[in-house]
Amino acid sequence: MGEATVPLLELANAGMTEHKALSDSLLVVEPPAYPTGEQLAARYLARCGRPLTPGDLRDALARRSHSISAAQLKRNMEKHAAFVRAPGDLWTVGRPVRR
Repeated sequence: MGEATVPLLELANAGMTEHKALSDSLLVVEPPAYPTGEQLAARYLARCGRPLTPGDLRDALARRSHSISAAQLKRNMEKHAAFVRAPGDLWTVGRPVRR
């Protein structure tokens, strides 16, 4: 019976070795510890449910201890396709559904 288990142990050992080699080859990508300005702006705009000016958005984020200038917010929103500008320099995230 001892001799019969040797091939099974060798097979198990080979499997564990292959698993370790594959696990070691994986690249782990960690998200940034602090959200980016675009992420903060998008999250706030998505939750507030109404368009805001960059100044209003700056003030709202400042009340949550996030310091980003209105000019920087506007530059970020102009460059990112998720943000939509409405008349009056109002910004929102996403596009409205047309019926």
